[in-house]
Amino acid sequence: MEKALFHVMDDDERIVIFSMDHDGNRTVFCPGGQAVDEIWPRYAECKALLASWFDHHVGKVAASPYAEYIPSTPAYPRGLACALTHDSILSLWAYVTAPDILVSVAQATRALGGSRVAAERCLEEAGVSPKGNGTGHRKLGVGDIQEAFGRDTAGRIMLYSGQVADFLGVLPDSVPDIVKRLDMGLPDRSRVRVPWSKLRRVRRTGPRSFELAR
Repeated sequence: MEKALFHVMDDDERIVIFSMDHDGNRTVFCPGGQAVDEIWPRYAECKALLASWFDHHVGKVAASPYAEYIPSTPAYPRGLACALTHDSILSLWAYVTAPDILVSVAQATRALGGSRVAAERCLEEAGVSPKGNGTGHRKLGVGDIQEAFGRDTAGRIMLYSGQVADFLGVLPDSVPDIVKRLDMGLPDRSRVRVPWSKLRRVRRTGPRSFELAR
């Protein structure tokens, strides 16, 4: 079961990220093996309050003003994030993202350039292997591509609404308006296209606000 990343925020400051499964079970996410107090220095002051909140909410239907979310479903972490955001007692907010953006082999090979056969060979030689996404299609992680080929190459990957939504922690329907406001998309007749070089600069500064870092 793929786990989601559950971001707990205080205004525009990230308090902690949890790795969370579909039942709401969580562990502190510490990339690079860093110590919790080093990467999340403010978590200690909120730890007991958050633990109490999760003890009370996890395992129950998570309700927001707009929907209800059932435990053991992929959307349940999003439901908990909505419930936390609308809880006036905490004065915090939260959102959920995917652990990595998954792209098609075609998207990856276009970023690498040259023929598709040659690009696929480069991917194979670099050890960038497909990940499961539950649909049966071959998908590659943007993080793996960036690690293997560098930021410039990965930055050329063109991402679509669902993938942008996975990174920003929003619903796909919200993406076109966000892309337009931040002026970071490229023209396309039928769908949003955003280069990873721009998308990775976007930061959430509030439940409905975003900024594009320079």
